[in-house]
Amino acid sequence: MAAPNPEKSLQDEATCSICLDYYQNPMMVIDCGHNFCRDCIAQCCEGSIANVFSCPQCRKPFPWQNLRPNRHLWNIVELAMQFSKRRAKESGEQTLCKKHQEPLKLFCEYDQTSICVVCDRSKLHKYHSVIPIEEAAQVCQEKINHCLQTLKEERDKILSFKLDAEKPSQDLLAETEAEREKLVLECQQLRQFLEKEEQLLLTRLQKLEIEIEKKKEEHAAKFSEEISHINTLIGELEQKGQEPPGGLMQVTQIINYCNSLYAGLPLKLSQKLQRVQNAAARLLTGSLPWEHIHSVLFQLYWLPVEYMVRFKVLVLTFKALHGLGPSYLRDRLSQYAPRRT
Repeated sequence: MAAPNPEKSLQDEATCSICLDYYQNPMMVIDCGHNFCRDCIAQCCEGSIANVFSCPQCRKPFPWQNLRPNRHLWNIVELAMQFSKRRAKESGEQTLCKKHQEPLKLFCEYDQTSICVVCDRSKLHKYHSVIPIEEAAQVCQEKINHCLQTLKEERDKILSFKLDAEKPSQDLLAETEAEREKLVLECQQLRQFLEKEEQLLLTRLQKLEIEIEKKKEEHAAKFSEEISHINTLIGELEQKGQEPPGGLMQVTQIINYCNSLYAGLPLKLSQKLQRVQNAAARLLTGSLPWEHIHSVLFQLYWLPVEYMVRFKVLVLTFKALHGLGPSYLRDRLSQYAPRRT
């Protein structure tokens, strides 16, 4: 394998990748470590709307504030330009001094230029430090190599800092992705559970609606039967109310007949029976309509319909408990025993 040419490497390091010429005021992108001329990178970044630009060499985005002047590279460029001039002179392109037409074999360290033997003896370079051009080239090459090594170390250090800075972000992104997958899985499981619960509750509600409708129909049939029976009794009582006073005495007998069945009767129906009783009482006593009905019932020793029903229930209960009533009622009754003494 052929050894690398240091002159070619030096020229490549000092050449801008945009204009393909030596760097003029080199600027370095600290995000990727690439260098460009200040005018070249400014021209490439023209027209960008955002404050983030793309590296012309690796296309990596970077903000404008991450663009820094590279003074070390500028020094290398100057040395490369000088070395290029000396190499051109050594190859025969510029081997003679323009003023004295003598070979340029010396190098003035003060003026940093090649001179001939006559120039060395002149007043202009008399007190300057002058060395052979080969030695100057060697010194220049050493400086270039040193600058190259420094730049490469600095670039490696910046890249290392960049990797160290990106590692926490990469770790956070990995943790975020794991949390996202976990959250999606939990939400999916919760959604499936809620769908099952919804289906179960809807089934229960449907069964409950069927039971409610069934009980509603049963209660409606039961109430219709009771209302029909009570309407029959009311019709009989109203008919008795049209009879003479002797027949009206039978009103209480009709109301008292099986009046225990009226227990729990709706208020609207019990009020109808109470109005029939009130009309019979006023007719028997000849009381005026504005007289209070309680005094009229008291004269006849009648209880209101509600209290008459309660009295009848209590009497039947008493007889059943003391063996004076039907056995089927006694078997359905139980003594109440309070829990606390």
